[in-house]
Amino acid sequence: MSANVAILRKFGLSNERIVKFVLGNPEKVLVKSKLLESKLSYVEEKFKISRDIPTFIHALSAVLYIDDEGMEKKMQCFRSFGWSDSDIALLFRNQPYCFNKSQGNICERLEYFMKELGYTPLYLISCSTFFTFSLKKRVIPRKMMLDILKEKNLACDKPSLITIITYPEPKFIKFLRGFENEIPRLSEIYVDTVKRVS
Repeated sequence: MSANVAILRKFGLSNERIVKFVLGNPEKVLVKSKLLESKLSYVEEKFKISRDIPTFIHALSAVLYIDDEGMEKKMQCFRSFGWSDSDIALLFRNQPYCFNKSQGNICERLEYFMKELGYTPLYLISCSTFFTFSLKKRVIPRKMMLDILKEKNLACDKPSLITIITYPEPKFIKFLRGFENEIPRLSEIYVDTVKRVS
């Protein structure tokens, strides 16, 4: 650990950021020093993520256990949906942990967001939170509820899907209950839907 802390310090990370990394990722600071050094350079050079920005440590944590071949396969999945390497790098800077998903999971998300919902890479980069929530347990059930509201002319452009998926569960259920005069049992329908995929 002491050798790796020295590497992080030599790389220019402050003591405060090193402490946060060690406390948040105790097992990751015990990797081989050669691997740590290579991943530090990889994050900075491959994805152009400055060591000075807060997400640098998160990006390092996200790729530490992914080999180059594994990363390339995940990037290829994005490319197959029309993403450029600069698009991928920007998403990674915004939401490093999107690469912690499996290749299959990434492709499934892109299929849904881009083919079914028609979102563009630019929109998904700006709403990178989409990559942090469960597709089946969170995104799709809430999209179904939003569609029901739109069919009844109870919701137009707002709230957007990206807004309602960020609601904590109690807040979202409260939101649905506000429409139950027009659509009885709407919140129960949502809860049942989530239970079926859990």
